[in-house]
Amino acid sequence: MLSEQDIRAVVAKHFPKDAVVSRTVMKKGLINWNCHVRTASGNEMMLRVYPEDSWKAAKEEFLYAKLAVETDVPVPKVLARGTFKEKAYLLLSRIGGNHLPVGDREMVHAAGRLLASIHSVSYPSFGWIRGGHTEPAFSSWKPFLAYDADEKLKRLSRISEVSAEVVEQARQYIEKGMSGIPDDVPARLLHKDYHQSHIICNKGKIAGIIDFEWATAGHTELDLVKSLEWMFHGRPAMEQTFLTGYREKGFLAEGFERRKGCYAVILLVGLVAMSYERGSRQWFDYNLRELKAMLKGKL
Repeated sequence: MLSEQDIRAVVAKHFPKDAVVSRTVMKKGLINWNCHVRTASGNEMMLRVYPEDSWKAAKEEFLYAKLAVETDVPVPKVLARGTFKEKAYLLLSRIGGNHLPVGDREMVHAAGRLLASIHSVSYPSFGWIRGGHTEPAFSSWKPFLAYDADEKLKRLSRISEVSAEVVEQARQYIEKGMSGIPDDVPARLLHKDYHQSHIICNKGKIAGIIDFEWATAGHTELDLVKSLEWMFHGRPAMEQTFLTGYREKGFLAEGFERRKGCYAVILLVGLVAMSYERGSRQWFDYNLRELKAMLKGKL
């Protein structure tokens, strides 16, 4: 994405008296480009480049600042925001450590509690977050969720490798599940990608929560389902440990288990479409298998 010379130029723009001594490009990520940078003064930072959705740089800057002020969630500090060769970027303080160990009860409990802290941030409306506002803005949860699901189904239907039967099964599953979705709930900040690689741990503590590019103003249950399904699938004991931590600061309404399926299918439809659009064959095949398995025998 950026050459070594480009990286040096970006850092020099904001830290003219410092110099890059090493850089390591992070392999993970379908969309954004991330690089760990060390400087001569001993500073360590992350250079995060947004090659397509430049508005996400301002969004993450806004959310990191908001979380730092309003919650106890540890997040990176934004050192600078700018544009280089028409691509938006952030320079962030680096949070050292490793991904959340999903078998560690103490750490998983703490991760659940921190997700509830993220969910303590309220919004006046439901919708996709762009900077400090939601767009489009919905006054209640169910209409926004239905709108979001329909947009995902449209993208799914455009993929030739996904049969019309699978698209229709997903549509029916979602429509049936929508009848049980609550509507009289407050809009809260959702991370939308809260899993182990975005929960950084160091010396027995959670050192930072990163990557809020998909953050949405919605109902907390959607966030919980993604975290539970993607981190603790087949590990019911750890799922309960996570939820115990979550309940210390958050609330889980009766009937959540009955609603998990509808949320999971909506999430999978979106993941199938995204992985196909990003050209990731491995993740497309995996997500499509998971979606078909979820739908099989459920209608």
